[in-house]
Amino acid sequence: MEYYYDLATNNNSNLLNSFRAIYEDGFPDINEREDYDVILKRVTLQKQSKEPYTVIVLDTLETNNQEKEVTGGLIIDWYERSQTIHLIYLIVSENHRKKGIAKKLINEGISKVIEWIKDEKGIEIKNVVFESNNPYETKTDNFAPSERLLAFSGLGAKWINISYVQPPLDLKKKLVNNLLLLSFTQFNKKKNKIPAVEIKAFLLDLYEGLGITDLEDNIHLEKMYLELDKMEDENGDIELEDLMEDSKYQFGSGKASITYHFIEDQSFTKKNKEKIKTCEHFHSLEKDLLNYQNQSFAPLNSRFVRSVDNITLLLPKAYQYSSEGKIHIRLVLKNEIDVITSLSFTYFNNSDLKIWHLTISPKNDYYFTELDIIKLATQFGSIQECSDVKENICLKYKNRRTKLMTIKELMMELSNSKSSISLNSGIIQLLTNEIEEHVINNFSKQIQDTKRHEIEDKGVMSLAKAVCGIVQGIFDFDRMDEEEIYDTIKPFMSSDLSFLSLSRGTLLKFSKEDEIMEVVKDSIIISPYLLIPSSVLVHNENILATANNLLNQSLENKSSLTLKNLSSNQEKIHRLINYEYVDNIFQYHTENEIINNGNLERGLTFLKSNIQDRLKELEEKISTKRNKIKMFSDAMIVAILFIIAALEFGKEFLSLPIDHNLMFIGLPTLMIIIFSFFSIKKFV
Repeated sequence: MEYYYDLATNNNSNLLNSFRAIYEDGFPDINEREDYDVILKRVTLQKQSKEPYTVIVLDTLETNNQEKEVTGGLIIDWYERSQTIHLIYLIVSENHRKKGIAKKLINEGISKVIEWIKDEKGIEIKNVVFESNNPYETKTDNFAPSERLLAFSGLGAKWINISYVQPPLDLKKKLVNNLLLLSFTQFNKKKNKIPAVEIKAFLLDLYEGLGITDLEDNIHLEKMYLELDKMEDENGDIELEDLMEDSKYQFGSGKASITYHFIEDQSFTKKNKEKIKTCEHFHSLEKDLLNYQNQSFAPLNSRFVRSVDNITLLLPKAYQYSSEGKIHIRLVLKNEIDVITSLSFTYFNNSDLKIWHLTISPKNDYYFTELDIIKLATQFGSIQECSDVKENICLKYKNRRTKLMTIKELMMELSNSKSSISLNSGIIQLLTNEIEEHVINNFSKQIQDTKRHEIEDKGVMSLAKAVCGIVQGIFDFDRMDEEEIYDTIKPFMSSDLSFLSLSRGTLLKFSKEDEIMEVVKDSIIISPYLLIPSSVLVHNENILATANNLLNQSLENKSSLTLKNLSSNQEKIHRLINYEYVDNIFQYHTENEIINNGNLERGLTFLKSNIQDRLKELEEKISTKRNKIKMFSDAMIVAILFIIAALEFGKEFLSLPIDHNLMFIGLPTLMIIIFSFFSIKKFV
């Protein structure tokens, strides 16, 4: 490698000119690219007093003509006061990428420069920092920002998670706020930690070196200082953040499944209903679930439709989420997973509603991590961390040239459905037999104990946090303490072998084994003993939502609904909650507990009670409207009788000719009839 500490040490202008072309091609954004001649001036020590020293490191390759070809290079600024190396540009020629040149430049190049600064200048470098494009804030780049971050992470980079803003590189350029401030921790004095005062010292050097004069009133500098103050630990250090997602658990084929529910209003004709025949995959299990009262005429019928095993799940290569007021970015090394999908449905006879179920599970030789499961669970509507994962999950057929599909689009294609609605609920079923047995045993004891004991086993603590992440659908579960863990993991049924938990729209079963899951792994995939109760919950939630909407419309103060409309809505609501709503159909304790806890967790018990109470208001409104109409009708009859009497009086005492009598009688009577008709119609 060639080192340019100053042009007196090495003055090969040909190599520097060759690198100029690579440098300018590699950084197309002029606001992020410093003028190359200005950089060279600093290398020749023609710098301003507050500007940094600059070193250029070039990697070269000897050609057949025994000449040197530049393959890539580093441009390094270093500050004497803060004792910081600022790696400002790293670029490898497009023809020589993926050959380990970047790794060589960083590991060998930076080490050599640190050594030279110590030997020649007597200064010991404390930290090495650099910037890289934020994939969420960068629109154009010659290299995918997430791929670049992934490469840097592999070389030891970690994130100084502050709202970093780079000042304008010169008077003609703008400030840059689409960068992340990173550090190669292997060169730092404290490795994964940097004292906050040292980061502040570097930022001050950087801003001064770029000619910023209003340092005390600079809003960007002040904001970064405040963030560092909040982040520092009791020793004044800042813990650097790993950009690579760090999973600890793997749930392989037949050990993990996630199920999504979609609803479709079928309004079946008799002919269509006859198509729902007995399903060999569901029938015996469904009959086993239902209680005695529902054996003859089942309120629901479930049917397996098809499974597809040539699909690849594509998770985002990078994702971000918000936690405790900060944005976090994570990179994914493994983002493509071959999966098997299963489509089934449960049809409810009284409501003509069909609940579709799409279940996804990893194929042989593939697995879901706890973080993969959380990503998939974001489809249940989790918005706690404002993650962008939900919008960036898609699937594709293997060996088939088709467009990428969302989970809903795949369901609609497999089912030929055109009107289904996604529901913010579903099921996660996990088998834990690949986790260390003593960890599972201790974890089971811990959550079954009614008293809250300190979690001393690190393995149990790690697993408990991961379960919390899955239950809540959050990525930042490592921050959770014992109190939060106990508040989150509240199984309504648990034993040494398994536990069941409900949180928001998610039903989770965590168990060592599941015989039924093994039986249906090639068809339904997920246990019907979870699928059917969950279907009942989402069905009833839809029924109550429909009833509540009708009730709200009917009770609005400005409602223009007629008595006929109100009475019709009342009948519909009564039918929904008394006939279509499915209740007390299971014979086993477990399934009844799923329903009872689901009703409480999702607020269905309260909603149903509230609807029943407000139905009394509707009844009063209808009664009031009827009374008004009756009073009006009575008044009209009295008025008409009075008019008839008046007409008779006129006939006898006014002695009008017959033609005038007819006019006198006919015209007012006609007007009264018309007025009465429209008045009564308004109320009815």
